[in-house]
Amino acid sequence: RLSLHADADHFAGMDFTHFPPHPIHESATPERLRQYYAQQRSHPGYKHFLDTNITVFGTMDDHDYGANNGDRTYKYRRESGVAYVDFVGEPDDSPIRKRAAAGRGVYGVKVFDFARNEGEELVSDVDAGIDPDVVDDTDDAELTYDYSNKSVAVFVLDVRSNRTPWPKGLDVWVQSDTGDILGEEQWEWFEKAIRRSKASVNIIVSGLQVHANRFPNANIAEEWVNFPRSRQRLFEAILQEGVKAPLIVSGDVHMAQLLRKDCFKRRYDDGDGLAKRRARPLVELTTSGLTHSWGTCFASSKQYHTSWYAPYFHWMSRTSMNFGHWVCPWTELVRNNMTVTAENVEVLPKDTADVEEYELYENGGAEGAKVGKQFYLELNFGELEFDWNQRTVSMRVLGVDGPVTPMLGAKWSFDQLSGGIVMPGSNIDAHDIARVESTLAPNDEWVCVNYQGVAHPLDYFVGTLAGAVLLFSLILLPNILSVVVAVVVVRHVLRRVKAMKWR
Repeated sequence: RLSLHADADHFAGMDFTHFPPHPIHESATPERLRQYYAQQRSHPGYKHFLDTNITVFGTMDDHDYGANNGDRTYKYRRESGVAYVDFVGEPDDSPIRKRAAAGRGVYGVKVFDFARNEGEELVSDVDAGIDPDVVDDTDDAELTYDYSNKSVAVFVLDVRSNRTPWPKGLDVWVQSDTGDILGEEQWEWFEKAIRRSKASVNIIVSGLQVHANRFPNANIAEEWVNFPRSRQRLFEAILQEGVKAPLIVSGDVHMAQLLRKDCFKRRYDDGDGLAKRRARPLVELTTSGLTHSWGTCFASSKQYHTSWYAPYFHWMSRTSMNFGHWVCPWTELVRNNMTVTAENVEVLPKDTADVEEYELYENGGAEGAKVGKQFYLELNFGELEFDWNQRTVSMRVLGVDGPVTPMLGAKWSFDQLSGGIVMPGSNIDAHDIARVESTLAPNDEWVCVNYQGVAHPLDYFVGTLAGAVLLFSLILLPNILSVVVAVVVVRHVLRRVKAMKWR
């Protein structure tokens, strides 16, 4: 199994001089980051976790980076990266550490071969033959690999150290075709590295959500979609020929979601239209967070979790996001509407002998988990489990204090994730594909469409506006009520004073 999942940046309240109101955050210094990391490493539960001999590695998002919504302009970008790799314990000769020390960012890849003895699954960088900074820049066909077909490659991308700042002013409401998420050096590394992977499953970890399109202002809701050319380049890299069973894992948004796009190859249209071709699904698991969430309170400051008014903010946070999932046409959000039975056995591996043993839950609802829209607002973490006999991967989102039953659960075959077998549930038509294709450049090879189709712009506008109005109304409600109560009390006192004068 792989378990997937710091809050150095400090939330200091809301700035109501702007609309929508802006959160106020105090950025962290490297010293403050190291202080928090030391506290985490000394925690008894975390120390016990490390004693299990598990491999810990990853990359930064903004609150590990030290600046809310941080980008390449943050003055401590290199120092934050070094502090992070020190915390996770990257070896001195690790390519991830070397890149961080050079100020290039915290990104890399590790391969796990589960055919090896327990505790020895981690493949060395040389034997993996993937990292371009480790293996000589030779022709990919000449590379050698020392891992089996029971292997998983985990790529972690740094979406902070090299990201272009989000637009300001009126430009915040328009997607930028010139903005970049990874920076050219990281792009070239990733495109070459994932192309070299021979792993049976390839997990791509991004701090920011890839498929989501929640709010048009990236300074409020950070998403890859706000830099569409960067996101398209990511799709092109992940969907390169030979990349098996890709799966995206993301965070940042203080909740868990299961998202999906179906991607169609443009250059091999046989004349019948892309919509009639078999799509290659691209699934994304978002898991966030372990300290605070929309189900507790989206703000991290202690006052919103322990003060007398904390229950109101917990209710406000949960209510507004549940409303958003109900009213907004988020057609990339997976919905449970089908499980495999004997009647649709064609989606199962060809050598399946027993349907019950190979039951799949591509759209959620596995192991008694939630059905319907696949999201969860409480504290959570994600887990992936690989069955090497069935060649399947099971996804679970678990609550930190809840029962062992997963809150969200899905199961796919490797062949489905690779595009070799149809993944059910898609509602895409030719019109949806044409709308997305019209936004692409001539040389783009893949058209990736929300698997439930493309929402009408008016539906998106109305849903987004309604959700935003409710959230900010609930944020302002205590202040409005306080003013109303104060006015009523003052008027009452003035009347009493006036009455006493007449006496």
